[in-house]
Amino acid sequence: MKDEDILIHIGSICEKAYTVTPEEPISSIKELFDLDKSIGAVVVAEDETIKGLVMNIHLNDRLSHQYGFSLFYHKPVKQIMDTDPLIIDAGLTIEEAAQKAMDRENSKLYDHLIVTENNRLRGIVAVRTILITLVRSQKNHALIQKKYTDRLETEDREKQQAIQKLQESKKMRQLVIDAIPHAVFWKDRNSNYLGCNKKFAEDAGALRPEDIKGLSDFDLSWSRKEAALFRSQDQRVMDSNLPELHIRQVQTNARGEKYYLDTNKLPLHDNAGNVVGILCFYQDITQRLENADERLRLEKQLAQAQKMEAIGRLAGGVAHDLNNILASVINYPYLIMMDLPKDSKLMRPLKIIQASGERAAAIVQDLLTLARRGVTQKERLDLNMIINEYLQTPESLTLKTEHPRVNIRKQADSRDLFIEGSPVHLMQTLMNLTNNAVEAIPGSGEVVITTHRQYIDKPLDGYDTINEGDYAVLSISDNGMGIAKEDIEKIFEPFYTKKKMGKSGTGLGMSVVWGTVRDHNGYIVISSKPGKGTIINIYFPACRQGIEQAVNTAPEEDLMGQGQSILIVDDVPDQLEIASNYLRKLNYRVHTSKSGEQAIEHMKCRTADLLVLDMIMEPGMDGLETYMKALEINPRQPAVIVSGFSESERVKKAQMLGAGAYLRKPYNFVNLGRVVKQELQRAG
Repeated sequence: MKDEDILIHIGSICEKAYTVTPEEPISSIKELFDLDKSIGAVVVAEDETIKGLVMNIHLNDRLSHQYGFSLFYHKPVKQIMDTDPLIIDAGLTIEEAAQKAMDRENSKLYDHLIVTENNRLRGIVAVRTILITLVRSQKNHALIQKKYTDRLETEDREKQQAIQKLQESKKMRQLVIDAIPHAVFWKDRNSNYLGCNKKFAEDAGALRPEDIKGLSDFDLSWSRKEAALFRSQDQRVMDSNLPELHIRQVQTNARGEKYYLDTNKLPLHDNAGNVVGILCFYQDITQRLENADERLRLEKQLAQAQKMEAIGRLAGGVAHDLNNILASVINYPYLIMMDLPKDSKLMRPLKIIQASGERAAAIVQDLLTLARRGVTQKERLDLNMIINEYLQTPESLTLKTEHPRVNIRKQADSRDLFIEGSPVHLMQTLMNLTNNAVEAIPGSGEVVITTHRQYIDKPLDGYDTINEGDYAVLSISDNGMGIAKEDIEKIFEPFYTKKKMGKSGTGLGMSVVWGTVRDHNGYIVISSKPGKGTIINIYFPACRQGIEQAVNTAPEEDLMGQGQSILIVDDVPDQLEIASNYLRKLNYRVHTSKSGEQAIEHMKCRTADLLVLDMIMEPGMDGLETYMKALEINPRQPAVIVSGFSESERVKKAQMLGAGAYLRKPYNFVNLGRVVKQELQRAG
């Protein structure tokens, strides 16, 4: 073997290099590779500076994993180039160049090397060319070629197999969701699209489902106002971790046409149960709207629902603050009366103050119902039993006494009508509707309360569109003055009334009815003509299970403690004072903390038989965070949760961790004493 055969320099066998700029579209390189099969790679350079390398053997692999084949044409070369290619000097021998290629990183595979001379681009050389040259010059180089070639072929084969499996899996999944007649799509936590089916892609103006990946609603065909609404709905579902079903809304398709949707949105979870996105599907219901009047009615209904939702959020915030204030108004008179003789002149005014506070608390409860935060617990119950119980209440008897010329009668279905609901809220709904019906009759007349079971096999249009299903229907009819058409659209707005304000209720009655029915997943249909009377039908989803038995509570006479230690945690000073005074009177040892952080420091030094935790404390840790820290100190720490809001997801999480009863503010002392004693007994 001659020395000159071994000392062949790499510069003598390199080929001319094709160059492109970093901003060149990927499509240009793809076309170059497809037109000239002899070209194996191109150099990416800018101002004579080498920026990277794009090799044909890896182009399809990189594109399929990063962008998808349908979108790569729009990307610049710099996004897929190898920014760290192997660059060798033209003066290296073939053997030295081959050794550099073999000493590469395990995770990288070079089939082309860039050749430079005096730091300027000289050309490009294929590794196979180097190996072939080595074989010709030195027989033992054949081992290097075989080793490299085998590795190259194995890795290329494995990658091709992985690509094929991935493509087959994606294809099958897409075939399944494309077969669904409704539009289906899913998004990440930031409301950016992760995928969809063919129906949704057509509505959005995309050629193929994969084209919407990574886009937001603002990138699609709907208006900016619609896009903002869709994103706010997404965030509400993900933040609350609760689905929103049968949302009625308008959407503009790719052809600029407005159409009407029945939309469902559900949170998506990872294996740990965390919300990571949202799954949505909708049905086009435009064909159900046969004329322009029906479409206008639906638009008004959507506007009304949005308005009621905004009012509800406002009402919920106000109710939370009022509950903290009313706790003092209700409970301080009770504390004072406990220390007064029964014949004291102060007893009557104190009872009046307490009763006024309780009436105000009832109005706050109406606000929570309006905010759809009032129905905290549901049980299986018989709708007919609710009517029977209402007709025996003092409110019903008083109504009959004040309106002796109005006959109130029941016409109930003989079968049991089981629903899932809150008896307190359903009783209040029945009372509000019956009061309105009686007061709508100026002289003599009749109010009929009826129930029946009805199966709906196709959607019905009412104040809300009623979906197919089995329903228990509550109907209240009267032959009074009736309601004008323009008033029917407004009767569920807070404080909208034709009555004299302050004479009959707070003006929240029908708003509370609306909130309660929505909380029970029900629907309202109103039929009325001036001078002919009114019929209000409420459709509750029916269930066939029996009625749950109520849990017996401890009698009020047996609330005294046995000297156990109680730690009350609340950021409202009045709450701390009145609760601690009362529990001390019940023979408990009481300590107080005005924040979660202060409570944890207390527990590091002293134990507590029970925590009474406020859920909402600002700033700092809330009740859930405080309870989690307390469990680190005592893994079996008993606790009672209180809040001015209704039962939230954070309350439920605290109960899942071991906390006991939930008590809503403003609570009275009897309820507080009962809950504390029951929780201490439960904890042993």
